[in-house]
Amino acid sequence: MNVYLIVDHCKKEIADLKSKLSKIEPECKVYHSTTVEDALLLYVLHKPQLVFLEVNLKNENGFELIHGLLELGEHPNFAITTKNESFAIKAIRSSAVDYLLKPISIEDLQFCLNRVLTMEYEEMEKQRMTELFLKLQIQKRVTIKNRVGFEVIKPEEILFCKADRNYTDIKLVDGTSLTTSTTLGSVVQQLTSKVFFRIGRSAVINLDYLKSVNRKDKQCLLSCNSEIYKLPMSPNRVQELSRVLN
Repeated sequence: MNVYLIVDHCKKEIADLKSKLSKIEPECKVYHSTTVEDALLLYVLHKPQLVFLEVNLKNENGFELIHGLLELGEHPNFAITTKNESFAIKAIRSSAVDYLLKPISIEDLQFCLNRVLTMEYEEMEKQRMTELFLKLQIQKRVTIKNRVGFEVIKPEEILFCKADRNYTDIKLVDGTSLTTSTTLGSVVQQLTSKVFFRIGRSAVINLDYLKSVNRKDKQCLLSCNSEIYKLPMSPNRVQELSRVLN
C-alpha cells in the first residue's frame, strides 16, 4: 500500500487531491498537513512515497519542508502543486519529481504517480545490483584450510598451486607459502577467474606472472618480484595455453 502526504493550506484542494488519489489507488493511505512543522512530523512517522507540496503556503514557504527533511537526513520524493508557474525553475532545481499546476487533472496525477513507481523500481534495481556486487566481491576469496582453522585470501594473491598427494602447496605473490590438506582440485574450484590455468595434473599458475614456456624442457617460468619459478608442464597443455593466450 502506497502512502502519500499532501501539504497545502487549502482544505478544499486537499480534499480534491485525496479524492483523485483514491480513484487511482483505492488502497492508498493519504495524510495531510497545512504547516511545514506538522508535515515534518508526518513524514518522519509515515515515510510517504511521495509528498504533494504546495510551495506557497499560508505564511510559510513550502520549500522549507524540503530543506528541513534534508537536514534530518531524509531524501523525499516530492511533487510541487501550485497555481503559480513562476515556481517551475525552483522546483526543477530542487529535484522535484513533477510540477503539477492546479487544478490538477487526474491524467497529470496518474503520470506523476507512474513516474514515482518507475523511480522506485530503478532504485530497487540499483540496490539489488549493489548487493549483488558486494556479494560477488565477498565471494572473490579463497578459503585455505590449515591445522587450526582456515585463512581467507584474494585469488590475485596466489602465484601458483602445486599438488602434493592429498595436500596442496600454495605460493603467494608476496613470497610466502601455505600448505592445506585440501586437494588441488578443490582449490581450483574456487579459482574461477580465467587468469588461472592448469598446466598439468599437479599445478595451476597465475597467468599474470607467466614469463615463458620451454617446450623442450617441458617447463613454464613464472616471474614475480625478481624471482623466477620453474614448474613442470604437460606437453598437451602447451597448445591449450597458446590458444588461451591468443
